[in-house]
Amino acid sequence: MQLLTESLVLALAGAALGVVTAVLGVRGFLAWSPVEIPRAAEVNVNGVVLAFAVGITMLTAVGFGLAPALVLTRTRMRDALRRDARADGAAAGGRTRGVMVTAEIALAVVLLSGAGLLVRSVIEMLRVDAGVDATRVATADRQLSNTTYGTWGDVARFYARLSENLRGNPAIGAAGVSNFLPLEAGWRVPFAYAGSSTEPGQTPMAQVHSVDEGWQDALGVALREGRGFDVRDDSARPGVVLVNETLVRRYWPNETVVGKRVDLYTRAIGPLGARLSTQDYEVIGIVRDVRNNTISAVPEPAIYFTQRQFPFRNMHVYVRGAGSEAALLGVLRDEVRRLDASIPLAHAQTLERVLAAPADPPRLVMTVLLVFSALALLLAAIGIYGILSYLVLNRRREIGIRMALGARPGEMLSMVLRQGLTLGLAGGALGVAGAVAASRLLSGLLFGVKPADPSTLAAVFATTLVVALIACLIPGRRAASTQPMRALRSE
Repeated sequence: MQLLTESLVLALAGAALGVVTAVLGVRGFLAWSPVEIPRAAEVNVNGVVLAFAVGITMLTAVGFGLAPALVLTRTRMRDALRRDARADGAAAGGRTRGVMVTAEIALAVVLLSGAGLLVRSVIEMLRVDAGVDATRVATADRQLSNTTYGTWGDVARFYARLSENLRGNPAIGAAGVSNFLPLEAGWRVPFAYAGSSTEPGQTPMAQVHSVDEGWQDALGVALREGRGFDVRDDSARPGVVLVNETLVRRYWPNETVVGKRVDLYTRAIGPLGARLSTQDYEVIGIVRDVRNNTISAVPEPAIYFTQRQFPFRNMHVYVRGAGSEAALLGVLRDEVRRLDASIPLAHAQTLERVLAAPADPPRLVMTVLLVFSALALLLAAIGIYGILSYLVLNRRREIGIRMALGARPGEMLSMVLRQGLTLGLAGGALGVAGAVAASRLLSGLLFGVKPADPSTLAAVFATTLVVALIACLIPGRRAASTQPMRALRSE
């Protein structure tokens, strides 16, 4: 009864501390989360879940409190008074504790392996070249109303004036617009060109984007050949387009592309179909590939129209400058307000944030796994320290006799370290096996790394052994510093 009562007291104290930690932890996680969590203001500690967790804690305390109590009830008084009873009990209990510590280490390895895979995935995602220079670039959306800007000419003139005013501002180095952000796919439209096939299933396809003459400078999109758009490419002149490198490699390999003509099969697409008398467009330049799909997908063929000929009411505006994000967006708001105070800015953010957004889901899971794996590894280290300290205490007489017979302190230290590292190796091996199986659950979040990545598993295994070794040092040094005579007198 005494052991059960002690277990319940410890469980109640731990549960109270856990409740406080849960409340503070949720608030801290929301405040320090590396990603933006939808409806974060509504996230809190649920009372039902908390009550369930406290109940499980109590049941665990009762279960683990009854086990040693039952062992004591079966122990005979005569056996308990024997000199070697403590050693026998230590050996029997040590096996149970060893199994528990091994399980803790294995769990820590599984969690740490998952976190390691996600860390590498996030790093690989952030290394992907999106085809743009996002340094010191801010962006925001704006939607023009159908009533105020009823014709496509009104839309084109508004964005043309906005870009010109921004580029004339001393705080802005470059400004431009587009109807799709990097990592967003444009409309996929069939097109034709000289020598293309018109057979079913073989029609060439390309994404269609609308940009202005400042888009390349604002995003740092390099021109590979020909020229870019300029202010003369308006609706009064023949239609012109830019194409990306992927389209050239796929449909015009080893050919001179500038000067070729493309024809859209979709005659009524967007405003351009109504504003131009022809659907035959001249290719005036080739631009570098910009990632126009998911971060893991290769760029698709793309055709870029000028917004002066192909305007849209909803456009993304980009401003590049030496100032901060707030300063750049402030200039953008002022210029929009001068042209039309009724137009709000939406989704104001840096272009770096746009490019980092695909890494948000794995980054969030990574943060959670890192926290739990660190806690699991800490518990495993405490378990190793506790079991070895207990074993050293119960083998103090044996250690004293060995030291009296000539054993060196280094041998005692090695003995304790071997016991701790045995637990670490066993738990690490089980954990690696579990990590290989569990990593498949993360395959949808991984990028640029295989689920059972050998280097990640090796690094986690080595980290676990180092932690186990550190946990062994204090009990090992205690065993090595045992004084033979003092140990024997204490018996």
